[in-house]
Amino acid sequence: MFELPIEVREWFLECDWTPHHRAAVPDFVPRDHPAYAVLENFGGIKLLERDCSAEDEPIEEFYFRPFSEIDFPVGHWEHRLKSTLIPIAEECNWHSELYIDSAGRCFSNSLIHPCFAFSGESFTDMLVGELQYRRKRPLLPPFEQSVRIYGEEIRRGDPRIWDYTGNR
Repeated sequence: MFELPIEVREWFLECDWTPHHRAAVPDFVPRDHPAYAVLENFGGIKLLERDCSAEDEPIEEFYFRPFSEIDFPVGHWEHRLKSTLIPIAEECNWHSELYIDSAGRCFSNSLIHPCFAFSGESFTDMLVGELQYRRKRPLLPPFEQSVRIYGEEIRRGDPRIWDYTGNR
């Protein structure tokens, strides 16, 4: 069971989650990987946008569910990070995928443009970051000089790039 900060817990409760919620986790997810606990505790839950106007339909910020197909670039990042990445959620109405690695860190893989980004040191850190509108930090593949995220080009050397070789 996760101990969620109150603001995160309230967000889940608003979206019909209960502390007793348990979902089946497929066999391809190892029991000792952090993804297992996330999927077991939150599988099937859709966290909706909180600050949506009354006229708009809220987007699904996260839909926690297992999926076994991973996008091709994710395998490269798994190798570079030297960690097993397992998908745990669809993000922003399926504009990206959320992954968690063996150490519990969260990463986002854009399905709109080529960008893989660091989302948080832990599942809880990632969710708190979402509520605080903290921007994800892109990872820059070797031999690439820049990456596009949030409508801007971020170049090698920019402190907003997450250095996967030094984990910072």
